Amino acid sequence: MAAMFAGTARAPITAVLILFEMTRDYALILPLMTAVVSAALVSQLLSTGTVYTVKLARRGVHIEEETLPANVMQTLRVADAMSPVWATVSPNSDLTETARAMGDGAEAAVLVTDDAGQLIGILTNTDLNEAIALDTEQTAGDICTRDVQTIFPDVSLHHALSTFAGRSLHVLPVMFREQPEVACGVLRRSDITNAYAAAIERRDSKRRLDRLSPVTSDHVRYLELRVAPESVLNHHYLNEVRITEDAVIVAIRRDGVTLIPRGHTRLEEGDRVTVISAASAVEDVRGIFSGASVPMPDGSPEAARSSRQA
Repeated sequence: MAAMFAGTARAPITAVLILFEMTRDYALILPLMTAVVSAALVSQLLSTGTVYTVKLARRGVHIEEETLPANVMQTLRVADAMSPVWATVSPNSDLTETARAMGDGAEAAVLVTDDAGQLIGILTNTDLNEAIALDTEQTAGDICTRDVQTIFPDVSLHHALSTFAGRSLHVLPVMFREQPEVACGVLRRSDITNAYAAAIERRDSKRRLDRLSPVTSDHVRYLELRVAPESVLNHHYLNEVRITEDAVIVAIRRDGVTLIPRGHTRLEEGDRVTVISAASAVEDVRGIFSGASVPMPDGSPEAARSSRQA
């Protein structure tokens, strides 16, 4: 009985505990564990589902496995998150020139490099403000931090985050592995946050795609599209626009919340819109969301203006 339950439900520990509670016989523990573990292993080799998930699958409900490991930071690399080197100055640059190159922001920084592009040091906003307050004629080379903590692009973001935390840093120069003196980018704390959020969004998008996979066929496509800033859908209500006659908006995701589309629902830049479309209309739908114009239904303000201009 325990082996049968362990094989069908994939719950070997539960099977052992239930039978032991029923019999109170310690002599059964060893053969019971052997039978239960063997049944669970054989069941896992023969089928990916359990007695519960198989029933759900027959009804069109699929339980997805995790597409990303629990620690997403272990799978992402510095190269996935880093920004290009946006500002460099020579060690002879004065403070005014350095301030113009740095810009604003808590994570603002410039790299101090020589004529060959090799890293000499890094200069943060805090360093620059302190030097300006002293009203000295120092140069970037005089006030920059020369003992620079660097990182390579093939290192995991988990390691990079540990480096940030260990030294209370805001910016890390990313160096070429082949040329460890030359920077290929910079990594900020906000870059790590953005990369993590993008990875989670990709995982969630795949889950939603898999959930609607029974809807798709040779003639029907499931799309998840983002409203571009230049799209005519941006800042319009659904009852003011039409996509095509062969496509239907079925869901809108905004700020992590899924909205049910209604006529008075207003589309905004960055919205992720779920569309079910005929295969022949996919390119038209993509063009609309990326910025192509669409015809407005009769009665809308845009349609009235178009007819008057004609």
